[in-house]
Amino acid sequence: MSPLVLLLAIGAIFRLDRSKKPELFALMFVTGSYLVMCNLKYGMNLRYANMWDVPLRLLAVSALVAVVTPLGGGEVI
Repeated sequence: MSPLVLLLAIGAIFRLDRSKKPELFALMFVTGSYLVMCNLKYGMNLRYANMWDVPLRLLAVSALVAVVTPLGGGEVI
């Protein structure tokens, strides 16, 4: 669980729109599972929160692509 990945994922949330379906699904998964885990006793444990690693990394990569694409002037592969 990296703080940089978390910060980039939070930044990506503000750039979402309806055309970005995988990012929206990742955001809904993280928020939905967070709400469930907060209401369970011992649910907020790093062992269980590790399942958020892949969706948060997807959002972080999305934020990095959004920042880097205007700088390159070309298409992102």
